[in-house]
Amino acid sequence: MPGAGKSFWGEQIASSLRMPFIDLDHSIETRSNKTISDIFNEGEDVFREIEGKTLREVSMESDSFVMATGGGCPCFHENLDWMNDNGISVYLRRDLSEIVKNLDLNSDNRPLLIEESGKNLTNKLTDLYSKRIAHYEQTHIITGIEAFQNSHLFTNRLELFTNRAEIGFGIG
Repeated sequence: MPGAGKSFWGEQIASSLRMPFIDLDHSIETRSNKTISDIFNEGEDVFREIEGKTLREVSMESDSFVMATGGGCPCFHENLDWMNDNGISVYLRRDLSEIVKNLDLNSDNRPLLIEESGKNLTNKLTDLYSKRIAHYEQTHIITGIEAFQNSHLFTNRLELFTNRAEIGFGIG
């Protein structure tokens, strides 16, 4: 979900595993020379097409990496099937109340949420969650951030990742 901490925890995991970290949204912006919001202004379907293409292209450029995708990435264009077939996918589960606290609504990188606040934001996130949860639950690993905040659990998760990861995996 947006605001779950995918980029932050993805960077932490990548550093611990001594692997490159890839932020898919950043890669999309770099390759298209447009912001995520600019692409979304052309239509969400345009963005999702570019997102799926970039996911596949960037993933093929490195043997081992950790990638943070946008929260919607696994839900379109069979992206989750592709991620599951080509690496280890992780669903970073977080309570919606915590996500609301983490969101920076001034960010141009959250076009689906940019005009939402308070109860409207919670309602929008609840709606997004209900549409996406079936996809998220198909990931290889489902974990909360507490697994990364506790050093023993973090070590356990890293061992799980390294035992299963031979190419790359995404935190979605």
